[in-house]
Amino acid sequence: MSQKTKKAGAIGLRAWVAGIFVYVSFAIILATFYFPGLSFTLHSGNIAPKDIISPRDDQIIDKAATDAARERAAASVLTSYDFDEKVLENSIKRIDALFDLVIETIRDKTLLTDAQKAEQLRFQIARSNLGFDLKQETILKLAGANTAQIEDLRSGVIDVTRSLLVKGINEEGIKNIANDIETYVKLRPSSQWTRSLMLEITRFTVAQNMFVNEEQTRKSREYAKNRISPIVRTVSEGEIIVRAGETISPDAMAIIEYLGIARNVSDWRTWLAIALYPLILVVFLYMVIATSNKAVLEDTTETVLFVALVVVSLVGSRLLVPISPFLALTPFVAIIMTIFLGSQVSIPVMLVLSPIGVLFKSIASAPVSGTMALALGFALIGYMTCLHLPRVKRFTHFVVVIAYSLIGTVLSASLFVLFSTLDRMSMLVVVAIALGSTAIQVALALALTPFIELLTTHTTVFRLLELSDLNHPLLRKLMVEAPGTYQHSILVGNMASIACDEIGANGLLARTGGYYHDIGKLKYPYYFIENQQGPNPHDSLSPSLSKTIITKHVSEGIDLSRFYKLPQEIAGFIDTHHGTSLVGFFLMKAKEKDPEAEEEDFRYQGSHPKTLEQAVVMLADTIESASRACQTQNNLCDLEDLINRLVDEKLRDGQLQDSPISLSQLTAVKNSFIRQLSAQYHKRIPYPAEVQHG
Repeated sequence: MSQKTKKAGAIGLRAWVAGIFVYVSFAIILATFYFPGLSFTLHSGNIAPKDIISPRDDQIIDKAATDAARERAAASVLTSYDFDEKVLENSIKRIDALFDLVIETIRDKTLLTDAQKAEQLRFQIARSNLGFDLKQETILKLAGANTAQIEDLRSGVIDVTRSLLVKGINEEGIKNIANDIETYVKLRPSSQWTRSLMLEITRFTVAQNMFVNEEQTRKSREYAKNRISPIVRTVSEGEIIVRAGETISPDAMAIIEYLGIARNVSDWRTWLAIALYPLILVVFLYMVIATSNKAVLEDTTETVLFVALVVVSLVGSRLLVPISPFLALTPFVAIIMTIFLGSQVSIPVMLVLSPIGVLFKSIASAPVSGTMALALGFALIGYMTCLHLPRVKRFTHFVVVIAYSLIGTVLSASLFVLFSTLDRMSMLVVVAIALGSTAIQVALALALTPFIELLTTHTTVFRLLELSDLNHPLLRKLMVEAPGTYQHSILVGNMASIACDEIGANGLLARTGGYYHDIGKLKYPYYFIENQQGPNPHDSLSPSLSKTIITKHVSEGIDLSRFYKLPQEIAGFIDTHHGTSLVGFFLMKAKEKDPEAEEEDFRYQGSHPKTLEQAVVMLADTIESASRACQTQNNLCDLEDLINRLVDEKLRDGQLQDSPISLSQLTAVKNSFIRQLSAQYHKRIPYPAEVQHG
């Protein structure tokens, strides 16, 4: 099995163990919150094992009474109807069409008897599809009537139809329409003959013209429900809800569940939430780590720290948020996670981890908008706390970090009180608790950072600031014993720091790594050109021996870093600043004596850069040395051409193949070096003495 396969397997196992631990921890935390200790013994209909006492003063909505009152209000709302005016219009047209046929038939001279007229009228009515299914007796009466009787009948049918339809006929009215027709017909001052025919014909002229408007009815009833305020029951702290030995009623159980004394353990939706929430969180956390900083999973210590911080945040929310939402450990966790794991991990994690605290806090006065405001506030505190930490370059910069965190806290507290019903004094208390909690957590996090650093061996900003102090014993030793190397190292560190800041890398880490990258030259300082003031000792040595002395400063630097207990991150710059580059000068000298000299024998035995910062320091080291060598007082070389050539050589030689630096970042680094060195090697106007002496 290859080393790469073993490493991938170790990362996978570490990820699974961490994920399972977070999942189980979060599930247990949720279970203890949603199902307190008595949840498995208190149920409606059971006997109370002891006095059930209210833990606090509260106002509890009587849901059953409120629902009943709202249902009564909804039931009192009349059904809304839409009135269809076309029904009356169509009925009048049908009546006129019917009686026009009757009059036309009566006046037909070709029809000699009433029987002939009746048969013709029946045929015409059927063919016209007017919807009148009249009895044969009725048709005979119509055929035997005169025009005046028919017009009187027409007028009566229209009046009765209009009266009924103008009043309106709904689905219930159409069921009793025959009685209504009879009532209206009796009111007409007509003969018995006319009334009987009106009763028969009007049965076919009236129809339902009022139809239920479901949407408007629903809205009206919903409005009536919403106008009913919740019926509230006040419960005092210490009040006995159910006495020992009494049966727990449904109403008492509702109060017990509201106060959080117990909850319904048979609620499958809650169990589903307890199973799904942790799963969603674990998947999200893995995605963040895999895409932003997979190195967290490559180091057991960093994995343990990450998991510990996640669990601490969840436990803190469970225990402290019910007391006050702003006691959540968001600032503390955000600072520790940013310092040790980087903002690329901490910011997305805190944006999701912080709002989880709302699961343990409800806002009764505004359950939806208030909860969303509090969740946004928690996320804001986490984001603002992480925001400025990566830009810390001096100890005084931590003041800005604290200010950012406090600003986020003030904004979060403002959102919270905006959606609460607290009085002014209570609002001030909430804001004071929020500010005090944040200040204490930030101070505690910064105070614990050095101790966590000892446990994790991770290099924090505090350690980097300490190491970048030029009064550090090792740097002082370098300045005294190898002054040329010291000056070179300071320039390399500053060049790399500026370039890293421009591409979004860690400028402080690059600067510190640049300061220490050549400490191995302390063993034989005068074998390196920058420290020589007399004859070059390499003139009397063989190329092979010179190469050995030159390349050995890498391993000697690593040994020295262990002796001075420098962090592994800094030792990494020593190991990678030359990579496996050629010692070209001594290779050429060797080939002059032995054309068969092997190139591989004249390479450094270091490692390729694996981070942006290491890659930038390698380039800064090469470019600063080469630029110094090619500059003379009156002959300035083309820096842009030199820098482009040196970077291309590193690329062709494969020295940057393991680093994550992109071509666009490489271009930005080259431009940064050009600007810095152009400013350093600017032209000067020679003074007269300089001109005289050349």
